Amino acid sequence: MSQLSQSMLESLVRPIASAHNLDLEEVEIRKTGNRQVVRVILDKLGGISLDEVAAITKLVSDKLDEIVDITSPFTLEVSSPGVDRPLTQLRHWQRNLNRLVKVERSDGKSVLGRIVNVIDSQVLLDVKGKQIELPLNQVVRAVIQVEFNR
Repeated sequence: MSQLSQSMLESLVRPIASAHNLDLEEVEIRKTGNRQVVRVILDKLGGISLDEVAAITKLVSDKLDEIVDITSPFTLEVSSPGVDRPLTQLRHWQRNLNRLVKVERSDGKSVLGRIVNVIDSQVLLDVKGKQIELPLNQVVRAVIQVEFNR
């Protein structure tokens, strides 16, 4: 038994996520007061359901109990990425087709458009009825925008 590290957590969760056709987006271990928060972020095309979150939480919790000696109390959080999470991987763009995105470009300009398509390393955006191609290597930050009425 050993103390839990970020790399250990990732190697523990990755096969569980993979077996359930989920992408492991992030793992984090954070100290909050005298407790630890063990956070696992998972996703897939179409999003992850609450039932999947519950099932994975149980599997990860059981695995943690088997192999790790966590000396301080901890909370395990398993969830999907929030809507405000930046698009950092090609798959993030592909999962958000037809959604509105705010993009900060490397030239310092911002653009607000709807993701129409993602081809190789470029995204096609609809900006006020005009389609523009944006190479992903020119994107500094991109965040999906919440729309209440489309």
